[in-house]
Amino acid sequence: MTTYSKRKYSLIFCYETFFHVPSHLGYLTMINFNKSLKKEGLAIIQFAIEDKSLRKQFFEIIFSIVFDINKIFNFFGKGFNVTVTRYTEEEIKDIIYRTGFVIDKRLNNLFLLKKVKEIN
Repeated sequence: MTTYSKRKYSLIFCYETFFHVPSHLGYLTMINFNKSLKKEGLAIIQFAIEDKSLRKQFFEIIFSIVFDINKIFNFFGKGFNVTVTRYTEEEIKDIIYRTGFVIDKRLNNLFLLKKVKEIN
């Protein structure tokens, strides 16, 4: 998928970007993060978490209207496509565990992850 340099990093910062990775590539992206980090390296990642509260449902309706308008613009060649992947709490924990990380700290949907295992 990707050619890796031999250089390893102490920190990966992924804010307001991971949820644009299509869901079928989320696991592979986390493996790539693992391979790019030094031993015990850190990753700060913001995940989009599924939330079925009333406030969240309201915003999902607003966003769906905006995206429907965007489909009209796409028809005329002036739109854009955006992927937004939301994960359940269980899916996030599973991806983190299976890709060699542990949750060090968490603030809402922002996770500080520590690499604890090499993934080959």
